[in-house]
Amino acid sequence: MDKDTTYQGWTNYETWCVKLWLDNDQGTQELASEICKSPEYDSHYQSGLALREIFPEVYTSVQTALDSEGPASDLMRSALDATNWTEIAKNIKQCVPRDCSTTRANRFETARENYQRIKKLLEQFKDEETQPSSDHFTEWNLEETDPLPDVWEKGANNG
Repeated sequence: MDKDTTYQGWTNYETWCVKLWLDNDQGTQELASEICKSPEYDSHYQSGLALREIFPEVYTSVQTALDSEGPASDLMRSALDATNWTEIAKNIKQCVPRDCSTTRANRFETARENYQRIKKLLEQFKDEETQPSSDHFTEWNLEETDPLPDVWEKGANNG
């Protein structure tokens, strides 16, 4: 029976850990995003190779371990080899479909529109004994709306 090596939804601990460190600093996160969005790397695999190459350059402690001889170097190489760089690149590309802030703004606007629709619908049915049915919601773009807790507060305060 194979042992499950997944960790926090990632292939393994090493992949999760590297992605965590890539996201830990805004500059590093932006660099990783630029690499993954670059037309120079047209596949997740190529982007992953580029990420693998820059990771030790960004984190000097990694490079120091790689340059040494002994167990630290062996363990660092093993961890970097075990990292699923393609998975990380794919995740970064999916999270950055050109501009994350634009995507978030679009989702906020969709959520706001849905909030306004709900308000109108509730107003429409306020004095009636019947309630809205699922037919009233069929054309709504609910799939595109991420659950953003602040959306409803902002919508309620601005609507």
